[in-house]
Amino acid sequence: MVYQMIKLTSDNSGLYHLQMADEKGKNALSHQMIHDLLEAFQEIRNAPDAKSLLLSGTPDYFCTGASAEMIQEISDGNLAANDIDLAIELISFPIPVIASLQGSAVGGGLVLALCSDISIASESSRYGFNFTDLGFTPGMGTTGLLPDLIGYQRAAEMMMTGKMYKGRELQQMGLFNYVVEQDAVANQSREIAERLTDKPIHVLKTLKEYISKPRIKRIEEVLQKENEMHTFCFKHDETRSQIKRNFTGNP
Repeated sequence: MVYQMIKLTSDNSGLYHLQMADEKGKNALSHQMIHDLLEAFQEIRNAPDAKSLLLSGTPDYFCTGASAEMIQEISDGNLAANDIDLAIELISFPIPVIASLQGSAVGGGLVLALCSDISIASESSRYGFNFTDLGFTPGMGTTGLLPDLIGYQRAAEMMMTGKMYKGRELQQMGLFNYVVEQDAVANQSREIAERLTDKPIHVLKTLKEYISKPRIKRIEEVLQKENEMHTFCFKHDETRSQIKRNFTGNP
């Protein structure tokens, strides 16, 4: 299948590599990007030989979150934030997902890493949840996934302040499995993905299904609450003006 904004490759070992490759758009989650990702996820789900999924971006940008167009549609009430169902799709994915964050990741783009099973980040790239900078509460399951991963107080600081961090600053927080030099991210990520392909498919799928059940239940609850918060926030003129004033699509 041909995709506009991503590249999907595989080898005989069962390793599938999905690269977000919209360099011009800095891998923002536009309608087309989301469509391509969901189509590719379905293609991999249907592949009988798939054992591991390596999810990556470009050297500069892993994913910069929702595009300006998507944010505006949510602000106008034409789209619910939880309609962007990438989070539940990744958490419930039938095989292990390895997120390779060589470049920066922001907001919903960083959520993709939270939803993966294993993540590798760069010491020098920047990561953060900038939802409050845009004038509204976090979405895509952030309010549940992040505290569960790094603890309440650290998660509260990241979500409330919208601060951007270098990867090296997050090394001890437990947000990522590994934080390495930028040039080493791709190789280390691939090594982990390749190691998984040595395992029987039924073992990987059974284990993933079992250990992901609590996370699936958690995110389903959280997405509903986040949608309620968004409905409240987007009623405010201040939210809409903050979006226009601060949203640039850049980390």
